Amino acid sequence: MFRSPIAQVVVKGSLTAGALFTVGDVVAQRVVAVPFKNADHFAPASVSTSEFFRTTYDPHRTARMALTGLLLNGPYFTAAFAAMDRLYPPRLAAVPSNGPAWRAPLTRALQKAVTTHLLAFPPYLVLFVTFTTAAEYLQSTRFGAPIPPDREANLGDRVAARVEAKVKPMFLTGSLLWPWVNTLNFWLFTGTARIVVMNLVGLGWNTYLSWYMARHPVRVERREVEGVEKMEGVEKIVGVEKIVGMEKMVGVDKVGVAEAGEL
Repeated sequence: MFRSPIAQVVVKGSLTAGALFTVGDVVAQRVVAVPFKNADHFAPASVSTSEFFRTTYDPHRTARMALTGLLLNGPYFTAAFAAMDRLYPPRLAAVPSNGPAWRAPLTRALQKAVTTHLLAFPPYLVLFVTFTTAAEYLQSTRFGAPIPPDREANLGDRVAARVEAKVKPMFLTGSLLWPWVNTLNFWLFTGTARIVVMNLVGLGWNTYLSWYMARHPVRVERREVEGVEKMEGVEKIVGVEKIVGMEKMVGVDKVGVAEAGEL
C-alpha cells in the first residue's frame, strides 16, 4: 500500500507508537491511582484487575493516548530522528579517524541526543499537552468522557494554562532520562527500532506523566491558593472590624465617664 520507503518508516513508527502508548496508558492506569469516573477522589491502585476495568479504568484516556502516539509521537520523532541523521551524517569510510572505532559514532550519537533534547523535545511537549487537552475537550463535550477539573475554562485558556503549568516540569524531569536514552538509541539503533526503544522506555515515562497529570490538575491548586488568600483576607477584614469595634466601644466608655464626671 505504501511503496515509498519514507512513508513505510512513518507508518511503522506511528503504528508502533500508537500501540505502545495504548499499552503504556493501561499500565499507567493500573499501577497509578486514578480518580473514579465523575468523582474527585482517587481509587487505590491495589484493586483487582476485574474491579479496575469495571470501576476506575478510563477508556477515553486510553483512546486519547493511542491517538497521541499514532498521530503525533510516531510521525514527530520519525521526522526528528531523520533530521538528526541528516544534520550529523556518518563519516565517510575513506576519511581517516584517530582513536578507537567506537569514539566517532558515540560522539555523533551524543551530539544528536543533545540537539534532539534541546530543539525537538520542548516543541513536542507543547504539542503533546495541546493535543491531549484538545482531545480531552472533544471527548468530554461530544463523547461523554469524564469532565476534567478545569472544565470551567474554554479550550484556548485550558491549553494555555496546562502548557504553562506542565511543560517546564515535564522538560526538567525528562532531562534526567532522555539524553542518556537517546545517546544509546542513536548509537546502537536505526530507523523504526529507535521508535520502538524510545516508546518502550516511554512506558515508564508515560506512567510518570499519568501520575503527574492526575495528581497535579490545573486550576485546582490555583483555586486552593486563591481560597487560602481569600480566607486570610476575610480574617484580616474581621480583625480590622474587631479593632474598629473595640475602639468604638472604648470611645463610648470614655464619653460615658466624662458625662458622669460632669454630673
